[in-house]
Amino acid sequence: MPPEIISSILHRLHHVEVMLCADKVCRSWRRATRHEPELWHRIHMHDHADLRGRGLVDLHKMAADAVLRSEGQCEEFRGEGSCVHDNVLHFISDQAPLLKRLILNSCREISHEGFVEAIKRFPLLEELELTACLMVCSNEALETVAVACRRLKHLRLGHLSSSCLYYEGEPDDRDATAIATLHGLRSLQLVHNELSNHGLEAILDSCPRLESLEICRCRNIFMNNALQAKCARISMLRLVRSSLSPRFRLNLAAPPPSTRHRCTLSNGWLI
Repeated sequence: MPPEIISSILHRLHHVEVMLCADKVCRSWRRATRHEPELWHRIHMHDHADLRGRGLVDLHKMAADAVLRSEGQCEEFRGEGSCVHDNVLHFISDQAPLLKRLILNSCREISHEGFVEAIKRFPLLEELELTACLMVCSNEALETVAVACRRLKHLRLGHLSSSCLYYEGEPDDRDATAIATLHGLRSLQLVHNELSNHGLEAILDSCPRLESLEICRCRNIFMNNALQAKCARISMLRLVRSSLSPRFRLNLAAPPPSTRHRCTLSNGWLI
């Protein structure tokens, strides 16, 4: 089979499938999976808990092997669940100096110390997602990110919900204070965060390049005139009060296409 056809097939497969299956088809396929760094520029390692639970794969080893095959050219790594722990993250920081996008979702085996140590070695990072990584103290981690990742433009921070969305608990603006030091942010998404209006206003005041803002199920945010005025410059705004409420999209009329303001109304929030 011609090399270009093999390459086309491999680019359509998930990276775990490449290593578990395509790698073992024949010598030419094995050569293509191991000596084509472009195949590993963007690495997506999902949990595959069913395979791990039956002892069929070592997801940690596979994640490290995928990064090694990129030959230092990996620009994006997406890890989910148990496929990433501290040692894997440190290996990525050693072997992927060009990393621009790091997505970690429900990686509960990553410690706070492990994340902070690794993130210092991603100076080119432009996008970071940290969702439900329970061992990572987000506000302290973001303080390190602000110093080490000066090119960061996109941030998604998601916490797990531990209480009823309709109960208004005590606000906590520690994450917001850290985010406000990321002056180059272009887009921000916060999910289940305890920040208050004051914290959100601090972010809006300190991040003048912010163009996209999504606030999902953050129970201490209440839209008022002051917050509405500060959000007016955001070109893409989405506010969702509750996952149980219907969502509507409101397009404000009149402005030219280059400055069109898009906004979502949900459960009483309206801009």
